[in-house]
Amino acid sequence: MSQGNNRDGAGIIGRDGEGWHLLWTLEPVSRTAVHQSGVTARVTRSLTNPEKDQISLEHLADLDLSRWDLRKITDEAITLWMEGKFERH
Repeated sequence: MSQGNNRDGAGIIGRDGEGWHLLWTLEPVSRTAVHQSGVTARVTRSLTNPEKDQISLEHLADLDLSRWDLRKITDEAITLWMEGKFERH
């Protein structure tokens, strides 16, 4: 799953409050975030266009789909990226 450098769609997930943020452990230095489910979202530069970011989700084979919704995890990862949470400070 990839996402370009377009952060204009902030708030793509309609959630009550921001409690879902607590499901993520952010590591801005490595540009990764680990979800409570074990899925890791990693932001890297696109190989085809170094001016754009690419988001990849790792450890999907271990995801318990009876407990976690992959679509929500994906939307949350994209929202974290759009909020700038993956940026080095």
